[in-house]
Amino acid sequence: MSALDHYQSPSTSAKYASTSSLTRVLIASLAVYAGLEFFAVLMNVLLLATNGAIAETGGLLLATAAVGIGGGLMLANMGLWLLWQAQAARTAWQWNNDATPMEHGPVTALIWWFVPVANLVKPFRVVREIWTTTATHLQDSSLPKPPLAAWWGLCLAALVSESLALWMDVFGHFTASQMVGIFANALGVSAAAAAALLVKRIDDAQVQVAHEKGVASFDRR
Repeated sequence: MSALDHYQSPSTSAKYASTSSLTRVLIASLAVYAGLEFFAVLMNVLLLATNGAIAETGGLLLATAAVGIGGGLMLANMGLWLLWQAQAARTAWQWNNDATPMEHGPVTALIWWFVPVANLVKPFRVVREIWTTTATHLQDSSLPKPPLAAWWGLCLAALVSESLALWMDVFGHFTASQMVGIFANALGVSAAAAAALLVKRIDDAQVQVAHEKGVASFDRR
């Protein structure tokens, strides 16, 4: 549920808004994903440094398992991200209903992720609008801003690097593919960290707006 789904009088004894369970789960999932990507970086560096000798001791199997688990976790993160984005967009939309209309509604904001070519730009604009709309209602300007540009830039760089590593592997450039893959995994760690920080800061800002507006507990579990 969004931050305004349950209005209560500020005079009630209800608890005030706090970080949602969805936000906590998403951040935890991103942290695990970053850890797996970092492990893949270490294992692939060892494979290169030992000319593949470590593969005989199970190193290659461990690296492959980490990549496989990381891939599955990335899909889970995508699902959690869409749920979190819908929650944050709905909250911002409701707060902004008497002001300038938002360009992206809660539903259309999700659709843009699945539109080819447009999904290279639109998701960034959607999340940026969620933040700018939230910030408009924020009285406390001391709260840190989310790393929007860093998050999206790292995501795109990781995507390009992963694709390049895959094509190099297909055409038999195995060493080069592994080196680019290490770079892609490192970008994946950074992108996950930036995403977690972005989610936390936007959620903190929306909770702060709720406190400032005197809106009592709106359970977002």
